[in-house]
Amino acid sequence: REIYIGLREKEQKKHDSMFARVERNPHLAGRLQRSARRLEAMDREWQNLTQELESSGSTLTPKTHAAKVDE
Repeated sequence: REIYIGLREKEQKKHDSMFARVERNPHLAGRLQRSARRLEAMDREWQNLTQELESSGSTLTPKTHAAKVDE
């Protein structure tokens, strides 16, 4: 979840930055549209993933690594 939130925030910052510059740089309009579609796709995929997890009853748990012990 934390990884998705970080990726989403980073993509949103890029999108917002482009949105602020699109009036002065009309060539950014295409990139802005692609960025908006990417954000929508990220949200859809996250919803699909969480719905699958809820329906299966499993949860995402971090992998634990055993500490290496010198013998």
